[in-house]
Amino acid sequence: MPEKIYQKKSECCGCETCANACPKGIIVMEADAEGFFYPKVTDPDECINCYRCEKVCPFKNASEVPNFQERAIAGYSLSQDEIKASASGGLGTSIAKGFIKQGGVVFGVTYTDDCLGIEYRRAERAEDLEQFRTSKYAQSRKNDVYQKVRADLDAGKKVLFVGLPCDSYALQLFLGKQYENLYVCTLICHGPTSLLVHQQYLQGLIDKHGDCVESFSVRYKKDGWKPYYIRAKFSDGYEHLEKFAESVYGVAFLYMKRPSCNVCPIKRSKIHSDITIGDYHLAAGGKLKPYNPDGVSSAFVHTEKGDYLVSIADNFLVEEIPVKNALYSEAYHKAIQAKANRAKFGRTIAEKGLTAAASLRSIKVIDRMDEMKRALRRGGAKVKKLILGRK
Repeated sequence: MPEKIYQKKSECCGCETCANACPKGIIVMEADAEGFFYPKVTDPDECINCYRCEKVCPFKNASEVPNFQERAIAGYSLSQDEIKASASGGLGTSIAKGFIKQGGVVFGVTYTDDCLGIEYRRAERAEDLEQFRTSKYAQSRKNDVYQKVRADLDAGKKVLFVGLPCDSYALQLFLGKQYENLYVCTLICHGPTSLLVHQQYLQGLIDKHGDCVESFSVRYKKDGWKPYYIRAKFSDGYEHLEKFAESVYGVAFLYMKRPSCNVCPIKRSKIHSDITIGDYHLAAGGKLKPYNPDGVSSAFVHTEKGDYLVSIADNFLVEEIPVKNALYSEAYHKAIQAKANRAKFGRTIAEKGLTAAASLRSIKVIDRMDEMKRALRRGGAKVKKLILGRK
């Protein structure tokens, strides 16, 4: 067996299922120079050629969902505090709270206690759900989450798994059979950047301030739903606030996604889940109802289990919306194309670090070209101003 179980990095989504499924325990996850984790076979001679690693790979087994269905809903929590604490309208938290009230357990993604790591964890109390709030824009570690989910399912517990489409499908392939007590909620995915980006950004704040970070968010609602802010709260009470789009973290999120995300096949009818949730971006600015200035969630409901999850959403306003409105979130149905200087960005962060990579001159050129393309769609007068350098 070769030391790599993939040929190109774009063929591995980093779900870690192969490492969890290997009966010989000879597959480990190692970070590359960009900070993305990939599987490595530590002892090829020990391989028994069971091909379990291939059978649980979501990319190798990407397939259409039989009898795929989708209806669209949108809404927001009836508690304004809940909305403000959530990434969009609070649907994920409302579903999770309702699920725990029904006696279930929930698995989702959280920052580690020092905020420097991102990983899946388990929650069985409503207060434990706070750790899952807001989006995590760097890729999470899975560790032994698949085994923990299986243990709960085999014990007869109702389990809600909330994760990215690749991780959620990987879980189902790992389990190898249908569980009536498993409910899957996927998140609309724009493709994560690496854990190295997250750690370098946060460590820079820690080094500058000289204290520990108690909480961190890349989607803090300082002035309502948008723009997104980064907020880092330190143990001494200091609070760092910065617009996400203007931060080096935000630049890395745009320019250095995991290579597999740029060609991801697990979109729309290949998303194996009961419900897929995200932001109702088309409602921003009050253009459409339902609308709340602090955020609105949208969702595609795929199964009867998805209907059930919506029905138990705790204290949440739900309205049916046209599917075409929810499809405005393009990441649901298409992969995010790589930026022109993706390779250069990756080399720079590996050699010189995040700040140097985010300061590349080519980024400013590409950003200006993108702005001009957007202006062309809006009208010629804006383009003329851009060309002449006027604001």
